[in-house]
Amino acid sequence: MTRCTAEENGGSGVTVQWGSERVAATTELVDCVIHKNGDDGLIAGGGSKVTLRGGAISGNKRDGVVACIGGKITVSKELPTDRQLGARLGHGGQRQAEGRR
Repeated sequence: MTRCTAEENGGSGVTVQWGSERVAATTELVDCVIHKNGDDGLIAGGGSKVTLRGGAISGNKRDGVVACIGGKITVSKELPTDRQLGARLGHGGQRQAEGRR
């Protein structure tokens, strides 16, 4: 998934577990925002494998990331080339506000 947002859910923001036929799922989250959820931000369970590239996970009631029941979460050092995340969160560090120079 690319540039997804999971926010203000009553439970967890993103849960990756079993795929079809009880085969472990594999997914990559690129520049995704996972915040302000009622439980954990990201859960990888049931042998699933999740790779995070860029993005932000913050402000969740419990844990930001949880790997359980054989799940694996990898944070990639290779960041996406398009850095629009700051604008989506309302703070961009060096981002210049539109209309200002």
